[in-house]
Amino acid sequence: MRCTTSLVLLTCIYVCAAVNNHVDFDQACWIIRNESVARDPSLANNTNSRCASQYALFPNDPALPVTVSLPVCLDRWPGWQMSQVSQLSQWIGPLVGFLLPALVFVLTIPRNYRMPRGEKLFDENLFLSVLWLVAAFGIMILDIISWIIAVFGLAGLMMVGAIDESLKDWMILKEIEREVSKGALGNLRRRQAAYAITLTLIGTFLPRVDANKQPGDDLVDKVIADVCDAKAEDAQGQLHLLLDHQSSYGVQIGAPVVFYLGAYGYALFDASSKLGDNDTAHAIAFGLWYGIVVLTATACCCVLGMTRSATLEAIFGRVQGSKNASRFTLSKSPYHTVALWYRGDCVRSWTMDAIVGPKAPYIPSIERILNSRTIRLVACILTILAITIVCALAISISYFTPIIGFGCRATTVLCYACCQIVLIVCWFCSNFHQGEMRPWIKWPVYILGSVCIAFAVFCSIGGTIMQLLGVYRNCICKAGLGHWINTRGGVVSLATDTADHRDYAHLWIKIGSAGIAYIGVACVVGWGYFMKMKAKCKKQIEALGNLH
Repeated sequence: MRCTTSLVLLTCIYVCAAVNNHVDFDQACWIIRNESVARDPSLANNTNSRCASQYALFPNDPALPVTVSLPVCLDRWPGWQMSQVSQLSQWIGPLVGFLLPALVFVLTIPRNYRMPRGEKLFDENLFLSVLWLVAAFGIMILDIISWIIAVFGLAGLMMVGAIDESLKDWMILKEIEREVSKGALGNLRRRQAAYAITLTLIGTFLPRVDANKQPGDDLVDKVIADVCDAKAEDAQGQLHLLLDHQSSYGVQIGAPVVFYLGAYGYALFDASSKLGDNDTAHAIAFGLWYGIVVLTATACCCVLGMTRSATLEAIFGRVQGSKNASRFTLSKSPYHTVALWYRGDCVRSWTMDAIVGPKAPYIPSIERILNSRTIRLVACILTILAITIVCALAISISYFTPIIGFGCRATTVLCYACCQIVLIVCWFCSNFHQGEMRPWIKWPVYILGSVCIAFAVFCSIGGTIMQLLGVYRNCICKAGLGHWINTRGGVVSLATDTADHRDYAHLWIKIGSAGIAYIGVACVVGWGYFMKMKAKCKKQIEALGNLH
């Protein structure tokens, strides 16, 4: 209820601020300061009684506080202060320093749709090709923007789906290793082991083009013929090809994270010369918040499951695709993957006789792993922990930036984190029962999830736009949302670079450093986990020759 109320308050602020703008709080500070001098002339000679102060100009003399009650602020300055082009810390700093480096990771997160480009039109005359090139460029930009919105809104679902898949991949490989170590006493045969390894590599692709038909030439049929029923050497060769065509973690995550952490580290270093600048503090908080995208990309790249259908076509050959395929599919290939949060269901479909048919090997131990609720619960806990840590650090920076309290920025991140946690819980509930959910569970979960997705997009995309434009620079946000109803107790600080600003600046620099260290360690751990799992998979492929 409290989260919903905060979202409603933020919405009201956005609407009201869109109507009333053109406020200059630096000028407002001088007006209040001059009114104070008129009441107490001795302040006129006090050099610390100033507005729009900067740490670089007065490193040893913090400015005196200049405050005004919230009712007076709302009455005299009801709008918001737009970001100034000359003040780089207000817009270009967060945009180039934090947002753009984080968006690079969006492109590494696998997806299962793409807006149609109209490639056939490029085969027409030169004039039409040039015109369509411009249109295709616009479509591409729209495609990227839509995917950015999807990643921000569905980060929790993507992360929990990827972590769930990676944990199950690890458990499957451990189970194969355990059975192989038993030798002739083990219950696992080579045909079963080969099929289980294949699940970790391509189980994210639909086993059949049409789940209701078994034509005999779908992907699962190719796997049974070319891997399960093939000679040991041929099966190993196919599996090695699949493993060797895995995307490089270093290319997808290693290189981009260097630029992201480098930009963030420079911002923290540069912040030491801007101790009293609130815009710098909130920019660091938002930059840390964007680390959610980095963690999502890291989780998505820690899985063995492939995402490129072209690789499967090169290894298994092309089969007849569905004539009813959507124009928004990622490629024209008949091999289709699914959304990250549906991958668990997709892998389980490879063990269902009604879909794959009786020829597919039956492996009870692997099926238990794929249906394990414990693994899904662990994935949910890890995802919630990852999101909570990043958001808590970002909230702390905005919270401890004077005036201390839950302002618009801290509340935005808090609401976003709550939405993502609820989405993760909805994902767990939707996967709790095998098969079709009961209607009294299904529809509440879907409705609640849809509302949370909408709010998450509103907070992330809307909050970022409002931060860059300067909408958050208004009286309510400066005083804190706690004074929205009862404005009498609210106080708005108009001066900058005061003693409180400088004191708390050291705190948010430390919090930002802890955040950057956490994200960096998470990326390194993910890299090590992926390489360890890849080596374990290779070892089990080579051990297929020891099974019968």
